Amino acid sequence: MQSLAPEARHSRLLVASALLGVLVGVVVSAFEFVTVAGVLENITHQGLVVQTLAPLVGLALTAIILAKLGNNATSSTSDEYISAYHMRNPVLAPSKLPARLLAGVTTIGFGGALGLEGPSIY
Repeated sequence: MQSLAPEARHSRLLVASALLGVLVGVVVSAFEFVTVAGVLENITHQGLVVQTLAPLVGLALTAIILAKLGNNATSSTSDEYISAYHMRNPVLAPSKLPARLLAGVTTIGFGGALGLEGPSIY
């Protein structure tokens, strides 16, 4: 099998990187839309009692999601990403991504004190 010239390898890497960037951008945009425009916007139009209790309900849902769907995944997505970044052989379990994103939706969407950057980074 003949190996590709360095220029061809760089071109393929550039195309793959661009496609990955687009895919990540779409996922992050969808996450933000569902969380902010969907769940959080709905909570802000509820009564004061619902708005007051919503963060507690969101955190309870988050704990359940991480325990059951995430197979006891931790809630520290940013910290885990940063730790993996500095490791020689990083391990981020892709199987925990859906549960962590859903947990981010319930935490942020229900008014919890969390920013969009944690789930977006992960």
